[in-house]
Amino acid sequence: MEPSLGPMKMDRRSLLFILRLLSVVTLGIMQVSGPGGWQETPPLYRWIMLAYAVWVLLGWALKPKYYRKTTILVTLFLVDTVLALVLLQGLSSLYGELFLIYFVTIFVAVLAQSVSGGVAAAVLSILLYAFLQYLRTGQYFIFDADHLIRYPFILVTGVLCGFLAEEGQRDDGEKKRLRDTTNMLADKVDLATRKLIESNHSLKAMLDYHKRILSCIQTGIVVAHQDGIIKTFNDGAVRITGYLEEAVDNKNLLELPERLGPLTKALQKTLSEGKGYNLENLEITTARGEVLPVSLQTSVMRSEEGKVLGAIATLKDISLLRQMEIQLTRSERLSALGEMAAGVAHEIKNPLNAIQGFSMRLSSKVQDPSLKKYADTIVQEVQRLDTIINDVLEYSRTTKLSKKPEDFQKLVDEVVQFAEEKFEKAGIRIVREFDPNLPLVPMDYNKIKQVILNLALNAVHAMSGGGTLTFKLSVAEALGDAETPGSKDWVAHVFLNQKVAVLAITDTGCGIAPENMSKLFHPFFTTKTTGTGLGLSICNKLIESHGGTISVQSVVGTGTTFSVQLPLDA
Repeated sequence: MEPSLGPMKMDRRSLLFILRLLSVVTLGIMQVSGPGGWQETPPLYRWIMLAYAVWVLLGWALKPKYYRKTTILVTLFLVDTVLALVLLQGLSSLYGELFLIYFVTIFVAVLAQSVSGGVAAAVLSILLYAFLQYLRTGQYFIFDADHLIRYPFILVTGVLCGFLAEEGQRDDGEKKRLRDTTNMLADKVDLATRKLIESNHSLKAMLDYHKRILSCIQTGIVVAHQDGIIKTFNDGAVRITGYLEEAVDNKNLLELPERLGPLTKALQKTLSEGKGYNLENLEITTARGEVLPVSLQTSVMRSEEGKVLGAIATLKDISLLRQMEIQLTRSERLSALGEMAAGVAHEIKNPLNAIQGFSMRLSSKVQDPSLKKYADTIVQEVQRLDTIINDVLEYSRTTKLSKKPEDFQKLVDEVVQFAEEKFEKAGIRIVREFDPNLPLVPMDYNKIKQVILNLALNAVHAMSGGGTLTFKLSVAEALGDAETPGSKDWVAHVFLNQKVAVLAITDTGCGIAPENMSKLFHPFFTTKTTGTGLGLSICNKLIESHGGTISVQSVVGTGTTFSVQLPLDA
């Protein structure tokens, strides 16, 4: 730190330059204003005065950093002292007033010294001044008050300047230590700030990472803090409940929609009792108004000290599981029914054959027209019973498949060609919508042909006044495609996202009543005046044996769509 004069801060170079320049100017003014003036001053002393001025200017040319070096200050002190001594000796007419010049030399000396340095400079100045007295008067000391007061005054000035210089050095040292400490603290603060910024970035990256993980989980995750405020509502919960995160996040459990009542009660109970719950086969109403079966598990989030911090709820959509259970139950029921029907059919088959043989023989022997009519009726009904029994046996028989990659488009074209005459008579227009990129599909060609023919003939019966029958072939994901009819209720969820070939057969007929939709694939259920009611049951069985599914969508008065899915990697 540099010395300061009041509020105006000044470095050593500027301070010394002003003091030394002041000395030069003072000497010049006193010489010019003396009795003889500048003209009476010997040339030697004029040159010395000029040299002194040049010496001061040269000192100004030095850079400020050099004024921190003791050697520079000592050099200035010695040169200034010698010049002052010579000038005081030469300008004897004014020497009594010029003793003050020694103050400047003292100032120069003590700027880089201590109290001892100031005393040394003062003592040297006194000795030089006494030496000048001796040269002039032949006495080292003149015993009058005017001269004697100058010696202690010079000494006091040296001591005081040394003390101030020493205090200044201590202040400079303290300021330097404070500056170093401040710089060190600033460096530590900068380092801590950088680490804090890095930690914030790492924390943000971790939070983003965790948020991405939560968004990728299909299970719904809802987290409520101990005060009941919802802090997490992931994408799985949004998908299951239908409520957007913005509508639930940071809201109290009491503010959640009434449709989420089961979730709210479970979280409140978990927070209040401090233990988790497991609720299966729970139903919630989504924001779309749909009743969705879910499983709900709650758990308590605790701190290291065991304090309850919040509650976590996990929601799982079990509609797929529910559909699989329904499908399994239906399959078991149909299997049991099929076994029973097969047993009954076998018991009826033999006596029915006897009745059929004897009735045909009786019809050929009877001559009475009225009796022959009865005999013919018995033959026809027995034949109808035989057809029913054959269908029952076909339904109950274990399906053996011979699967290989087949051209699905070719199969559909064959079915259309086979039933072309029926379509024309019924006034039905055929529309084909085939995906040109459809690959070969693993299937038993004849079995699938039987299924498509049965569905096509059912469509003909549904369009008694004519209409349009559309065959649409495409490739889709088994979990359902938005453009695929019937995707909402498909049991195709069991395929777990595998690729499937989809055949959608759409008619513009009378449609199916809603109360009959759930019975369509039940054995012996039919709305026709004729028929066994086993056609769709057999179709469903054949498709299931291929690992596929069959579903239906229908609107009364508009039409019906049967959709068949067959896996491509079977």
